Amino acid sequence: MPEPDQCSWNLMVSSFAQCELFDSSIEYFTRMHKEDFVLNEFSYGSGLSACAGLRDLKMGTQIHASVVISKYSNSVYMGSALIDMYSKTGNVNCATKVFNGMCERNVVSWNSLISCYEQNRPVSEALEIFVRMMDFGFKPDEKTLASVFGRIDEARWIFDKMPVRSAVSYTCLGSGYARVASVTTVRSMFMGMIERNVESWNALIAGYTQNGNNEEALNLFLMLKRESVWPTHYTFGNLLNACANLADLKLGRQAHAHIRSMDFVSGMDLSLMFLTTTIFTIASPPTSNSSFKNLRNKNSSSTCCLSNKVSDFGVNCVQPKSSDTRSSLLYQSLSQSGTDEEPPSERLPILAGGLVALGKFDALHIGHRELAIQAAKRGIPFLLSFVGMADVLGWEPRAPIVAECDRKRILSTWAPYCGNVIPRELQIDFSNVRYLTPRQFVEKLSKELGVRGVVAGENYRFGYRAAGDASDLVKLCEEYGLEAYIINSVMDNNQISGALNSCDGKERGQVSSTRVRYALDKGDMKYVSELLGRNHRLVLMMEDQEKFTSESNRLSAPKSCLLNLAPKEGLYENCSVLIDKNVIPCRVIVDTTDIHLECYEVANFSCITALDLKILGIDFGSPQS
Repeated sequence: MPEPDQCSWNLMVSSFAQCELFDSSIEYFTRMHKEDFVLNEFSYGSGLSACAGLRDLKMGTQIHASVVISKYSNSVYMGSALIDMYSKTGNVNCATKVFNGMCERNVVSWNSLISCYEQNRPVSEALEIFVRMMDFGFKPDEKTLASVFGRIDEARWIFDKMPVRSAVSYTCLGSGYARVASVTTVRSMFMGMIERNVESWNALIAGYTQNGNNEEALNLFLMLKRESVWPTHYTFGNLLNACANLADLKLGRQAHAHIRSMDFVSGMDLSLMFLTTTIFTIASPPTSNSSFKNLRNKNSSSTCCLSNKVSDFGVNCVQPKSSDTRSSLLYQSLSQSGTDEEPPSERLPILAGGLVALGKFDALHIGHRELAIQAAKRGIPFLLSFVGMADVLGWEPRAPIVAECDRKRILSTWAPYCGNVIPRELQIDFSNVRYLTPRQFVEKLSKELGVRGVVAGENYRFGYRAAGDASDLVKLCEEYGLEAYIINSVMDNNQISGALNSCDGKERGQVSSTRVRYALDKGDMKYVSELLGRNHRLVLMMEDQEKFTSESNRLSAPKSCLLNLAPKEGLYENCSVLIDKNVIPCRVIVDTTDIHLECYEVANFSCITALDLKILGIDFGSPQS
């Protein structure tokens, strides 16, 4: 490289340390310092790791001195790395001194100190640190448990003497057995637990992965899903490791689809961590071209991710062939396509073990939300609906109530009602189920989609020509071993809608998409908000900005740019538009051909074309009383 930058130097120091070429890691660390590159947390961390590997206390102490005079002296990450270095060089007193001097501590720093005592002192002292950790309110993770129960014979003696054994103690000992390759004992203890939490599952799956039983680890992941246990990022890390160990591109991609389908990832760092691990998994077989697609599709790929990708190609010059034998259940549950194309995030198998709410879900109104709430009370909530009905049945096309690109945002607002879980949505082409009898439909739910149960409204109809009703659904689900929950309709108490009850035979007073369309047609935005449980958002496609006209406080767009249903023509006050993270109050005028936005105060709409907006959302607020 003509001009290596800081990231390149850090990568060399880190890579050599990870490959256990510790002398080379220290050499590049020293050269980096001599070249006047600023040492950061990654540089120090990798250097300390190399010192720990070499058991070089002298060099480690010199790096510690450099850390002390740097801006990272109070970093919790540096503190943990120093404790680990002193631990592996056998200096328990210095490790304890570093720990006691830390301004901030986290689970990693506690784990480092516990590991230090476990490796260099009697296990009873490590347990004392563990108890202190619990007293300070820190929740142990899998690494804590593995450190505490590192000496399995002593740990078993302590466990057998415990008067009360919690899920934590079971998981602790199970992690210890996993470290000494006694996975049979781990499985036996796991099955004997009265209460199993996600940490227990993670410890068991990790044990199988660490000991080369990768297919069994994947099968355990499927069991976790069926029992409606919500996986964590640690669960998915083990899943990806198992796929990488098997060098199985197909399974790696299916695991990638699962990760993309879960909305618990928050923050760029965690998102990039998943991306980097996924790249490693997909790059394990020699056919690594598709892993570049992940980087291109990611809005912000870090230099470290790119460096890992380059490293993967170097590693993959020679790779073991994937095993010819695979569990058929595993493939059926993780893969439906049978192709090498990258699966979409809504791949069918993500329903495995979930509770599915059945309906059309075109408006995502409060009645639909109630279905999701009831599903979330009993498991992982999914919404299952059918698309393309108008085309198949020859209905006249009409604008959707909710723009397709806005559905995920709306579902995310349901999380507080659904136990802080965002319901996932799966849409199936109506042509694939049109001629299914009620029995065939339930059989599809059970055998192909792998659902654990269904939730439906009391008026739900299904099967060819709507032959099945709610009572038929309950009977068939019982026959196929599925749970079925029928809930009462959410009723519309608005007096304005009385005419709907008399003119439409299907309307019995329940909240419905028909009523939402009726309220929009009347321009009654307060009524619309009551039915939706939120303000209606009108979405404009901004790609063809030549169609837009803008002035300082006015923006106009043709109705051809609309992605969903607008209210009747008229003037609407108390609206707002989000532009460049700024919420701008405005009024909206809907006429025969155009939509006009007028700000209450002077706002610079004239520069909106320079913001490279793809879509523009307009929220219709309820009239002020």
